[in-house]
Amino acid sequence: MGEIKQYGDFAIGTFHALDGEMIMIYGDVYQVHGDGSVTLPHDSIRTPFAVTTDLQEDLTAEISTPMSKEKLQDYINRRVPDRRKYVFFYLRGTFLNARTRSVHAQRKPYRPLDEVLQYQTEFTFRDELGAVVGLRSPEFADGIHGAGFRMHFLNEARNAGGHVLDFTLSSGTLRADTEHDWLHVFLPEHTGARPYPDPRLAR
Repeated sequence: MGEIKQYGDFAIGTFHALDGEMIMIYGDVYQVHGDGSVTLPHDSIRTPFAVTTDLQEDLTAEISTPMSKEKLQDYINRRVPDRRKYVFFYLRGTFLNARTRSVHAQRKPYRPLDEVLQYQTEFTFRDELGAVVGLRSPEFADGIHGAGFRMHFLNEARNAGGHVLDFTLSSGTLRADTEHDWLHVFLPEHTGARPYPDPRLAR
């Protein structure tokens, strides 16, 4: 995690052995475990997957009417219609309800993700102040980490959250970063691969 922090202050991902959900908000990292508890992971904890950026807000909107997860996605797609663009966003406010999930750490031999998710733990929130940290990935990222939307939720008390399944926001503020020059892919060191900026992915 200490290395991940060198490349951005805003991220979502997971931890070694799929041990819960990762949420980084302005440099602070939170780990939502399979039992729903939240801890601050040490910089030495490893991650097999994280998507991160230095959040440079170029889109801000005040939301005063209820907004579902689907309506948020539609809103972002309308404001940023170019699907070749990454969009990182931070939605903070009062949630009428939210439903999330997390999973417990896995052991070898590791099962496919779709099998693991059959045993996910779900959590429900009502009238909760909190934040959704999210990402819209372009279609070309499907072979890297999946295209489309991915969102994680963290309540204001920073003691509960998880991968977003659904929510309804009462009111809040949306901040988004829609302009990124490069996609850098970092692969595990033991493969011999090196991080690279692919000029084909510049925009």
